[in-house]
Amino acid sequence: MKNLFIILAALVITEASLADTARMEKVAEQLGIDSAASSQGSKEAKAAVERLVLVGVKAYPTVKEREADVAARQSEKDAAVANYQPILSINANASRQDGKDTDTNIKNHSDGRDVNLILRQNLYRGGIDSGRVGISEQNLLISENNQLFETENLDFSIRRAALEFNYRSLRQLIDDVSFEDARDLRNLAQRKLDAGQVGKIDLYTTTMRESTAKASAARSAIESSQARERLTTLLGPSDQKAELSGDVELLKNRILPYPEVMPNLASKQVKTFEERNAEAVAKRADITLDQGYRERFLPSLDLVAQLSRSKNSTYYSLENDFDNRVNSSGTFIQLQFNWTLWDRRLDHLNKASAQEKLLADAQSATARYTAESEVTRIKVYIQDLYNNLGTAIEAYKASGQLYDAQRRLYETGVIGIQPLIDAEAEKRNAIATWHQNVYELQLNLLIWDALKKGFVPNV
Repeated sequence: MKNLFIILAALVITEASLADTARMEKVAEQLGIDSAASSQGSKEAKAAVERLVLVGVKAYPTVKEREADVAARQSEKDAAVANYQPILSINANASRQDGKDTDTNIKNHSDGRDVNLILRQNLYRGGIDSGRVGISEQNLLISENNQLFETENLDFSIRRAALEFNYRSLRQLIDDVSFEDARDLRNLAQRKLDAGQVGKIDLYTTTMRESTAKASAARSAIESSQARERLTTLLGPSDQKAELSGDVELLKNRILPYPEVMPNLASKQVKTFEERNAEAVAKRADITLDQGYRERFLPSLDLVAQLSRSKNSTYYSLENDFDNRVNSSGTFIQLQFNWTLWDRRLDHLNKASAQEKLLADAQSATARYTAESEVTRIKVYIQDLYNNLGTAIEAYKASGQLYDAQRRLYETGVIGIQPLIDAEAEKRNAIATWHQNVYELQLNLLIWDALKKGFVPNV
C-alpha cells in the first residue's frame, strides 16, 4: 500500500505538459516547439540566411564562369549575324628579281608592286546564314539557362547548408543536454550508493550511460563543425568574413521557422532547367540538320569586286641598256557560283544531327517526367511530415512526464536504475525524433520552393 501511494504521488507531481526539469524547459525553449515561426530567435535566424544567400550567390566563383560563358555565346551570335555583312580586305605584294644569263653575261633586274582592295558579298547561301544565327541563339539560350541554373543551385545549396548547420547545432544541444542528464543520473546513483540504498551495479550502469552520452555529444559537435565548414565554403571568397561569421552564429541554438499550419502546395507547372535545356538542344539539332541539308543540296552565289593598282619595271644590261616601266590600275567584278555535287562528310553529319535531335527529345521527356514525379512525391511527403508533427510533440511531452515520474520513483526507492535510464533514453529519442521530423519538413519545403522555380535539387 505504501509503494502504491508513492507511485500515485509521483504521477500527480508530474505536470501534463513538458517535463518540469530545467534542462527540458531550456531545450523546449530553444527548439521552439510551440512558437517556432513567431519567436524572435527564429526570425533572426531566417534573416541571417537571407543575408548569407545574398552574399554567397554573388561571391561564389562559378557565377563568374557563367557570366563569361554567356558573354562568349553572345559574341558568337553577333558573329553569326555579321555573316550577312560584306567582307572588305586589302592585300599588297612587292617582288624583286635579279638574274644573269650565263651565256651572254647579260644581267636583268625586275621589281613589281601591287595593291588590291577586295569586296566580297554573299548573295545567296541557301539559308545557311540564318541557320547559323539560329544555332547561336540556341547556344546563347542554353548558356543563359545554365547561368540561371547555377544561381538557383547556389541559392538552394546555401539555404540547405544553413538549414543543416542549424539542425546539427540543435542536435548538438540535445546531445549535450542528454549528457548532462546522464551525468546527473550517475551522481544520483553515487549518492544512493554512498547512503547504502543501492548496489554498485547502479553506479556501473549509469557510468556506462554517461560515457555513451558523452561520446554522442562529441560526435554531434564534430558533425556541427563540419556542417558549419560546408556552409562557409559555399559562401565563396568574400571581404565580409566578420559580418558573415556573425550571421552564421545566429543559426546556432535557435530553430529556423517551420509552418505551424499546413502550407498551401498549389502551384502551376513550370518547366525545369533540364527541360528548357533539352528543348533548346533539340531545336539546335533541328536547325543544324536543316542547315546541313541546305549546305549539301543548295548552291551559293558570291559577288567579288576588286580595285587594283600595280607598278612593274624591268631592266636589262645590254650595249644599249633597256629599262621598261609599267604602271597600271583596274577594276574587277566577278560572280562566283558554287554547288556541292558529292560530299559524304555532309551526309554523315546530317545523320548525326538527326540522332542528336531524337536524343534531345528523349531527354526533354525524361526531365518532364522526373519533375512531375518529384512534385507528386514531395507533396505527399510534406503532408505526411506535417501530420506527424502533432504525434511527435505528444511523444516528446509524454517522454518528459515519464522521465520525471521515473526519477521520483527511483529517488524514493520504488524502482531500480534501469527503468530510469530507459526513460532518459526515451526522452532523448523523442526529442531527436521530433527534431528530425521538423528538419525533414523544413528541407522538403525548401525543395518545394525550388521546384516552383523550375529547379530540381539533387538530394
